[in-house]
Amino acid sequence: MYAYHNTSYTPINDIKVSPCDRGFLLGDGIFETMRASNGKITHIDQHLKRFIKSADFFAIDLHESEQSLHSICETLLEKNKLLQHSVSIRITLTRGLSNRGINLPDQQRPTILITTTHIKPPATPFISAMITDIKRNECSPITYHKTLNYLEPILARSQAQQLGFDEGIMLNTKGAITESSAANLFIVKGGIIYTPPISDGVLPGIMRDNIIAYCKEHSIPLLEQSIVTDDLLQADEAFQTNSLIQVQAIKSINKHTLDTNPGNLTDKISKILRLL
Repeated sequence: MYAYHNTSYTPINDIKVSPCDRGFLLGDGIFETMRASNGKITHIDQHLKRFIKSADFFAIDLHESEQSLHSICETLLEKNKLLQHSVSIRITLTRGLSNRGINLPDQQRPTILITTTHIKPPATPFISAMITDIKRNECSPITYHKTLNYLEPILARSQAQQLGFDEGIMLNTKGAITESSAANLFIVKGGIIYTPPISDGVLPGIMRDNIIAYCKEHSIPLLEQSIVTDDLLQADEAFQTNSLIQVQAIKSINKHTLDTNPGNLTDKISKILRLL
């Protein structure tokens, strides 16, 4: 298997990361994950725009254009003979090498790594979830970007799994629901879809954006508003979304079984996303 490392396609086992790389030492970097099926990379333009926006926000030099990144990803699928498979493509960008300490280097030497991995369908279409003790900080700028600082979601998922659940849900500092460890959340109540607003500490997910756009275009009631624990527990349906799992129904929250799993709207949204 090949990966793209800095300027070349390299066998993945030959790639070395410097012990002076700020991504390794400090989590000083960003990433983007995309899904490809049968050679088509889903929503790649949206993903790359978000990735480039994050690189600009953190002032990390990115020497590849949107067009070149697109081409590299397609070439990797071909070189790794993955054109007939379901694949995860991950782009990782760090600020690169620097001297000891957190001061920004005078001259950046960024590291970029693009990898491909086979993905399988989830073992079950339904998951159980619990609301964890791990808080998401809606005031932190890194909350709204896919950064290499991923310990909070790791702790949320770990806490939930240790207690026998599949997934962990995080509240923000004000007690509002934000998202699960790696996905955006939606609930359905009385035929209306609700999802937390970005300002509550939610990553602006690509699948989330497409669901919202589709619902607006086809007059499916959807509201972006704060969701509290009682809203979640009293929902008719709930589901989580990201680019790899697409749509996954939540069958229970804190051992409270939802009324319908999957419900009509969850099933409808799931089928729609396969066509977008």
